[in-house]
Amino acid sequence: EKKTVNFCNKEIAWYKEELDKIKKIKVFNSKSNYFLIKSYSKSAEDLKEGMIQNHGILIRDCSNFKGLDKSFFRINIKSREENIKMLQALKKELE
Repeated sequence: EKKTVNFCNKEIAWYKEELDKIKKIKVFNSKSNYFLIKSYSKSAEDLKEGMIQNHGILIRDCSNFKGLDKSFFRINIKSREENIKMLQALKKELE
């Protein structure tokens, strides 16, 4: 159990660091299994559509959450391999 918590904390830190390198988004700190992200270039709806159609990856459109607008979305924190795929897909969709 301690190893799992340690892995999760390390993966969250690594993933956040990698996401922060993407200039067209702002990533909010997280202590859960997902990151809330604000996009400065595409709406969450357009991004969600592109991610599904072009990469087979689903993101959560958060535009209907109280206090958030059409630029907010959420991604899950998964295995390193899946997180790398998400990073690559996000970068392509935000180009």
